[in-house]
Amino acid sequence: MEIEYRTYNSGDEKGLAELFNISFHGSGIGLLRTPNEILWRYVNRPGGSFKEIRIASDKHSGKIIGSVFCVIEEIYFNGKNYKTGSINDVAVLPKYRKYGIASELMKQAIKFMNSQNCKLSSLVADPKGHARKKIYIPLGWQDFEKFQIFIKPNLSLLKYLPLIFPFTPMLLFNEMQNYFQFQRIKKKLTQLNYDIKIIHSNENPSISLKYSSKLRKIFNTAAKQQFNGFNHFTKEFWHHFREKPIREGMFPTYILIFKKNKLIGFGSFLRQWIYFEKFGFRIPLAIVREMIIDHSNISKIQNLRYIYNFLILSMVKATKERNCAVTLFSIASKNNYSNIILKNLHFNRINGGVFMINLLDIKDTEKFPFTLKKPINPDIGEIFLYP
Repeated sequence: MEIEYRTYNSGDEKGLAELFNISFHGSGIGLLRTPNEILWRYVNRPGGSFKEIRIASDKHSGKIIGSVFCVIEEIYFNGKNYKTGSINDVAVLPKYRKYGIASELMKQAIKFMNSQNCKLSSLVADPKGHARKKIYIPLGWQDFEKFQIFIKPNLSLLKYLPLIFPFTPMLLFNEMQNYFQFQRIKKKLTQLNYDIKIIHSNENPSISLKYSSKLRKIFNTAAKQQFNGFNHFTKEFWHHFREKPIREGMFPTYILIFKKNKLIGFGSFLRQWIYFEKFGFRIPLAIVREMIIDHSNISKIQNLRYIYNFLILSMVKATKERNCAVTLFSIASKNNYSNIILKNLHFNRINGGVFMINLLDIKDTEKFPFTLKKPINPDIGEIFLYP
């Protein structure tokens, strides 16, 4: 077997999508990726480069058998932006595994990141997975922070999964609890001049565009106060990923929070299908992308807790309006505040991935702090459910 290692060529998106869908559906559960989504997510994104995509192909057949996407971006840590190589979609076709292909692709990605003067590299891995133990750790990545995944099923789940009918009383009870919590909190916050607006941008793109620049500014400002690791949104990135999605499910729904008509925070989610191929069905998920509030506008801790509860329950309400069967959050383990609130709102918790970093420029980052008081803000649109 002869393997050719190269970068992306025009037209590779079809083979890359096929590789992703085969590689990440080994458990029979996963999200699907299309060739157009490969182009939108990586190749055509602002600042995207063909060199960021490393490919292994069978030299005789030309078939793409492995890949790694190494996105060059900046992540904010402790008052400083670090040029980072973010590793995504490390994949090798099942029959080509155990030949060292993934390790070689990762080594090439490291060389590429060094050529781009990246200070560190980041990725999200399955904490119990083969790749973390056999590839990432030996090549220098270290565990940095774990994520928790919180899920809440809606009653519409019965439409897609009638087998859970025996659990209907529990779902109804949960819905009633959330309804009365929502009404109680809404009454309290209405008295304090807080309000919520839900915007489904797939239905009202002009309204979402009206708030676009304000939402980006709030995220960048508040995230710097609350998190020690997050991606800063440039105007070009926000426009590409929030205003110009390639299909309806990628259009975000926004839940806006106002205090006396002043926008002080928001949450958002996308509607994506998760496929259970072994069982022959699929379920529409609401995958939460942002949940951010400008704390400087809130004087009392009690009010802040009410507002987060109000935002989350309003988000669940919005997911029902968009016919999502399950709402899904990914929260960093150090984000105790959000973890406690989601638990108290009767979300079900499962273990998620682990955020790992690799210090590529030791001289520059030797004082890089590994004990952080603030949590990482994960790109919670890039969710993987680990089997």
